[in-house]
Amino acid sequence: MAASIMNQYRNFEERFRGDRESILHTFSVYLPLLDVIHSESDADPTALDLGSGRGEWCNLLKGRGWLCTGVENNPTMIAEAESKNFVSINADALEFVRNTKNESYDVVTAFHLIEHLQSEYIMELLEQINRILKPGGIIIVETPNPENLAVATWAFHMDPTHVRPIPPPLMVYYAELAGFRANRILRLNGKPAAENFGPIQSLINTLFSLGPDYALVALKQSGLDTARKLKFESYCASIPQQGPADMRRLMQLAEEADAVHARFKGVEHALEENRRDHALKDIAVEKFIIEQMEMNHVIHSHLQEIKSRLSNINLSWMVTEALQRVQRQSRSSAKRILYKSKNILKTHPRLWHHLDRSIRCFPILHRYLARVSSYPPLIEAYLTLLEKGFLIDFPDVTAKGIENLTERSIKFIGHFNGTYSLAYINRNLAEKMYSLGLARINIVPFHGRREDAISTPNDTSTAALTRMMQDGFADESYITLVHHFPVLDRSADDKRAYIMFFWEESSIPFGTIEKLNGYDAVVAPSRFVMKTLQDNGCRRPIVLAPPPVVDIPAAEPKSLRVSGVINLLHISSCFPRKGVDLLLSAFDIVSRNHDIRLTIKTFPNEHNNVDQLILDIVAPEFRNNIRVIFDDYTTLQMQELYDQSDAIVLPSRGEGLNLPAIEAGLRYLPVVATGFGGQADFLSDENSWRIPFHFVPSSSHLSSGASFWVEPDQKALASILDDLISDLGAGGSRSQRRAQLLFDRVSQLYASDDAAKHFLGAINRIEEIEDGFKRPLGLTVVSTWREPCGIADYSDRLIGALHLKDVSIVGPKNKVGETHSSTSDEDVRVTREWLKNAPRSEFSSADIKLWKEVIWFQHHFAFYEIDRELLLTVKELKALGRVVFITLHTSRPILQFDSARRSTVVETLRLFDRVIVHTVTDLNNLGQCGLGHNVTVMPQGIPYRGNTRPAERLTRRIGSFGFLYQHKNVRALIEGFAKFIAARHDGEQFRLCLLNAVRTDSNSEEELENCKKMIRTMGLEDQVELYPDYLEEAKVEEMLSECDLVVLPYLDNPESSSAAVRTALAACAFVATSPAHLFDEVRGITIGLNGFAPSSIATALREFYDDPRGSNLENIAKRRLEWVEENSWERIGQRSLAMMLGVRAEV
Repeated sequence: MAASIMNQYRNFEERFRGDRESILHTFSVYLPLLDVIHSESDADPTALDLGSGRGEWCNLLKGRGWLCTGVENNPTMIAEAESKNFVSINADALEFVRNTKNESYDVVTAFHLIEHLQSEYIMELLEQINRILKPGGIIIVETPNPENLAVATWAFHMDPTHVRPIPPPLMVYYAELAGFRANRILRLNGKPAAENFGPIQSLINTLFSLGPDYALVALKQSGLDTARKLKFESYCASIPQQGPADMRRLMQLAEEADAVHARFKGVEHALEENRRDHALKDIAVEKFIIEQMEMNHVIHSHLQEIKSRLSNINLSWMVTEALQRVQRQSRSSAKRILYKSKNILKTHPRLWHHLDRSIRCFPILHRYLARVSSYPPLIEAYLTLLEKGFLIDFPDVTAKGIENLTERSIKFIGHFNGTYSLAYINRNLAEKMYSLGLARINIVPFHGRREDAISTPNDTSTAALTRMMQDGFADESYITLVHHFPVLDRSADDKRAYIMFFWEESSIPFGTIEKLNGYDAVVAPSRFVMKTLQDNGCRRPIVLAPPPVVDIPAAEPKSLRVSGVINLLHISSCFPRKGVDLLLSAFDIVSRNHDIRLTIKTFPNEHNNVDQLILDIVAPEFRNNIRVIFDDYTTLQMQELYDQSDAIVLPSRGEGLNLPAIEAGLRYLPVVATGFGGQADFLSDENSWRIPFHFVPSSSHLSSGASFWVEPDQKALASILDDLISDLGAGGSRSQRRAQLLFDRVSQLYASDDAAKHFLGAINRIEEIEDGFKRPLGLTVVSTWREPCGIADYSDRLIGALHLKDVSIVGPKNKVGETHSSTSDEDVRVTREWLKNAPRSEFSSADIKLWKEVIWFQHHFAFYEIDRELLLTVKELKALGRVVFITLHTSRPILQFDSARRSTVVETLRLFDRVIVHTVTDLNNLGQCGLGHNVTVMPQGIPYRGNTRPAERLTRRIGSFGFLYQHKNVRALIEGFAKFIAARHDGEQFRLCLLNAVRTDSNSEEELENCKKMIRTMGLEDQVELYPDYLEEAKVEEMLSECDLVVLPYLDNPESSSAAVRTALAACAFVATSPAHLFDEVRGITIGLNGFAPSSIATALREFYDDPRGSNLENIAKRRLEWVEENSWERIGQRSLAMMLGVRAEV
């Protein structure tokens, strides 16, 4: 079938694209630009046409004195070109340019080729074209324009060989990634609106007839002279932009059409009046009137649809190239200002603290600035992606069977008094076990200090707890159970001590973890808390034990609701993580369409600014519909509050359990809550309304700096409330069904007698789990090994930090080069069983049966695919009872896969016990695919040796580090260094040390030659030291430690994080980083470059040496020391080992 299409493609083009003469006519627009090159060339200029088809373009150039090469892989087209006296080369476009020498052509063209190609192919093709173009050379890429609605909706799909349309902004992005900075979009081949067109005709013509094609026209800037650039700009300015003019003009046309409609309505009304008043009997006139009325309504409906579509079309599609450029620059500049301002303010903790608190008074602004400033300005597409949240599917929580329970003696220390949530949990847990005779309980009230009396909101509870406080144990065979925040140090008097621990965000401070490790075991109330403990280095047995926490009694099912005012409820401390700002924003939106009331039950605390939030967010006309309760309520009052409400709304950013959601479920109250955190154990789309979210850095008062929580989707919350309120207003049948399912779930997990038995059963299992923690751990790592490769080095460091005795390495057969490993041959067994860059990932069943108890894949898509073969391998490993981890060293490509390939990746990753990523960005990438329950953020480690203090004196040495590729931007560093020293009287004293090893591929070797050429051309041979050989890391660290500053000016690329920046931070006190997103995690501890250009680098060097106080170097150095210690390989090893032990205990 495919061959048949290719054979008939000549006929297809003749019929649908046009004959030879019409094609030649469309090419004429480019001739003035090519004449510029021809006039400046001493010899005949050279051109390459990729996808040359019937040879029209090449024959046209030959007739104008050009030497033109055409590349085509369709035999029918090649034969057609030969019939017109042009011989094409039969080859694949990418393979041809790969084998072409550098700087071979003045012009490279591709007319209607790239829409037939996959994204990865396009990006590499553009990179290769940049390489083979001569300095100042031109690329022309023409393709169908999806801004034209006719093209986007049907014309593009007429060609069965098309893959997907490429919007102009995406084309520009591809070109920029390939290194084309001077690029323009020309919209072509359209039909201008006639002068006699009215507004409706002009509007339809604009949307459907103008600019069906566009061309990317770009200059290779390397070696570009100013004169050619001016001529290029002049040419682009002279081409009429036949695309849509701009949004304002289109809306103006729509408004004019509305005016026409209004005039029609006037005529219609007049004619109707005339017909009625004068009793018209002329049937023909009456028929005409009716037809005009019907036509008017049809036209108006179409206009409304067009206006609706216009309001949703991105402005960048509707403006001319000049306006697009201004928009991009202004938006990018604004984000750069926000991003850089945040980094500057973070270096002044007091100023940042006061500003952060001040902005919180404007929560909508605070949320926007937090989102925008958390991500670098180069990833606009990613920020757009995060505008909409996602949901993650969590496996069901199944309680283990209740075993033979023996009565325990438990000394219970913690909060018991007042309305504090932890006191509430402790009271109910103690009472439940005591009343069922499951345990003898002796409580010790402790709230910062030991307390001598009990005081609770429930008199019956007070009496029971008072008895438990008085009961002691005659023998010493009791267990001590502690539940207190902050975490208490374990008492030396306790022979066996367990601790309950609740947590709401991703990172637990190291000091807290060390206190937890002092206990014999940790009791986690939810899977979220259990996983967070495992991921943060808790080396003690962890049991999942949902506590029987409920004090509110279960209710009877509610009858169908009678319509009226809808009462919403929110219960929380109103800490920032509780999402009250999001709730109020959604309430304000929904109040415009529904008669609703909101009750917020809270209590006074230093973080609670709910009254101010209401003033800032809610419109004045809706504020009286909100009631805030600060008073302490008894159990009975809380029960009444639930029963007076129609639904509870809890848009939290982080929860360890979520008690209000459990209590609401027991009162048959519909629950709206964030789809992440502790509540994921009992909430689902079947029994509640889950709010989508995405991950963001935490800003809580407990955050460790590297922690994250979730940001619920405020727009989705408003939509959910609108849906829920509509259902309640109609009687609430859907709400009732979900409430029944939620009641069944929470009563089983938290309110039944079995819930207390399951809790005590989990306590009894701790001793069994302890045996597993003591058993030696065997580990197999599937990774590159002992070759010049960042991931090989990562695996070497990780294995060294784990301090395990039973480790095997499964490496590739086709390794490249040899490097030294810090791990001795005696410590690991190395086999080579797989092939890098193979079309399939293949691991034999015979081999994997020999792998150890835990298998950890180190993955990069350049090594092996995540495909059906790997899926089967993981299934086989799981069937063998193995624990299986994978580290994704890059995740962004997954979002670019087609649906079938992405589906396979997601299905495979779901099987792993842990998917390790390096940044929050990775977490969101996977979250967009529905992954998250088994994903852990683990930063790359730092080889911390304590050699990290600033040098006492300046050496005037500036360093850089990383494999030598174009995207490492080393040439910009060389040029920036040249600018810096040229402007100084002591410039000759400075040295630039480039530790940029060359890889064994043509791109890296070519970049080496380019750097050498630049150094020679600029006369910097005596001041720039270039080390292209691969150096062992110890030597690299030694050389970088001799530098005052290490500069990493990398361009943006798909990698998630940088190992090079960690090496630099370990060795040198000060590191400067570009705005590339892979440096996001080190923004607060490095010096930020304003951009990628040589001028930005020169400015940073000048400020570093001439204005150290203004650069805030002292604070940067201090924070860097803390960060390096926190992210040392030793810490990463502790976390990784704890994670493996914890997961093994679950399997």
